[in-house]
Amino acid sequence: MKKTFQVAAVIVLCVLVLFTLSACGGSSGSNNSGSGSGSGSGASTRDTLNVAVDTDPRSLDWRNLSSNTTWLNIAQMISEPLWDVTQEGEIKWILATSIDYVTPAQWVIHLREDVYFTNGNPFDAGDCLLSYQRSERTSGRANYTTQMDWENCRVIDDTTFEMNFYDFDLAAQNALRSVYMCDAESYEEEVYTTHPIGTGPYVLDEYVQNSHVYVSRNEDYWGEPAIIPNIRFRVLGEPAQKVNALLTGIVDFALIDLTDVEFVSTISEYDVMTRSQFAGRALNMNYTDLSPLNSPEARRAVGHAIDREAIIDLVYAGYADESVSPIPSSAIDMLPEMVNRDTLYSIGHDPELARQLAEQSGLVGKELRIITNGTPEYVAIAEILQQNLRDIGVNATITNFDTGSWRQVYMEPEAFDINLFSLGHPSGSGAGPCFGYIWSVPYIRDGEWEEVDEYVPMCVAGMTKSDVGERQVLINRMSEILEKQVFWLNICEPQRAIAVSKEIEGFSWTWGMNMYFGDWSFK
Repeated sequence: MKKTFQVAAVIVLCVLVLFTLSACGGSSGSNNSGSGSGSGSGASTRDTLNVAVDTDPRSLDWRNLSSNTTWLNIAQMISEPLWDVTQEGEIKWILATSIDYVTPAQWVIHLREDVYFTNGNPFDAGDCLLSYQRSERTSGRANYTTQMDWENCRVIDDTTFEMNFYDFDLAAQNALRSVYMCDAESYEEEVYTTHPIGTGPYVLDEYVQNSHVYVSRNEDYWGEPAIIPNIRFRVLGEPAQKVNALLTGIVDFALIDLTDVEFVSTISEYDVMTRSQFAGRALNMNYTDLSPLNSPEARRAVGHAIDREAIIDLVYAGYADESVSPIPSSAIDMLPEMVNRDTLYSIGHDPELARQLAEQSGLVGKELRIITNGTPEYVAIAEILQQNLRDIGVNATITNFDTGSWRQVYMEPEAFDINLFSLGHPSGSGAGPCFGYIWSVPYIRDGEWEEVDEYVPMCVAGMTKSDVGERQVLINRMSEILEKQVFWLNICEPQRAIAVSKEIEGFSWTWGMNMYFGDWSFK
């Protein structure tokens, strides 16, 4: 099902959004920004890129940000990783210049010389050690660096850092690209959350929560300076706000709702692109005795109640595929026998079966607590699920958090029953979600459930297998256990859509559909 806009409603919303954006962005300073691509401003006079961003996570610390969002891309404009990975899987060196792979579990990383943080402190290997230790302490994220042997990671000299692992780590190269370097000498966690100091091509000028982030070119940048002097990231959390900002030329770039793809494609000043996210949308169910979902039957009732086809049509406008397994079908090591093996995927939505399971498990008449990260996509899924549960005699409430708070809440089994999340992993392997979404959640990893003693060592082992065949044996068995326990239901695997001004040059994707604004320019 594709969304059709009513012209009159669009015109009214245009006026409202113009007024709102003018009110929140009017104190932006003296930048010669013009408007967006629809302004008629000559390309040679444009010195400000205007970017729409989603709901404010209330943090610029990468540890509190979801991957594949413009917020993570904002963070990388201020702070940088040692390397990035292109969409083709090739390393793009940033603060590192090379890695000597002494063994698969021992890396010697060589760093750039003469790099400075924007406070004047030099960047060195000690900053690497602190930054990677911060990643290891991150709660609420799939812990991608569990194989890191922290006690034996060491600073060799100012420009050489030795990284040691307990074993080969399937995800390390892709996952560690998302660890941004901070200044060990001046680092204070509370300050860094909203006023990060980095080495990036831009410096933070102003961050007003729920309104905007303004950055300007780092004139002392160690590398090629950013081409566009200023970037204004405007918080436009609602899909209609983004559409109307595009209609009026207020922004040059936006991630857009899939339901808006057809309409935005008619705006001549923009190119619209869609591509797979290589991740699923899933609901995590609280299996503990603190929740009414403390039996597999109750969790299966929820799984069969949810109308995945309605979600694909209403939330993603048809730009998504129904999932066929607890593992995303885009996984590089997916096995044919895992496809639609369980009735949750082969049958899917079956209200009659769902109600039977709800009655058998004592779920009918209970109230479930659904939590989301507050973005329109997940809120919409939650509302459909709420109605689906009502149809089988189960009540549900919805609480929407900002992203930073949500990451903490879903670590607390007493705080929720159902959590909506993105199911993927930087490794691209099916072993990634099998590992990350169990290992990073202590109440599951350390819990008491059938097969826990088999599963937990296996999920760690899966991330250490370089041989695809050996890894597939483990993934197949882990997916069987996940189907039995129903810790999560993989709903669907959507695409992502962007609109980018035709005045922009230099646009490209990096791994996971991230973008690097420093290379962009105006024609």
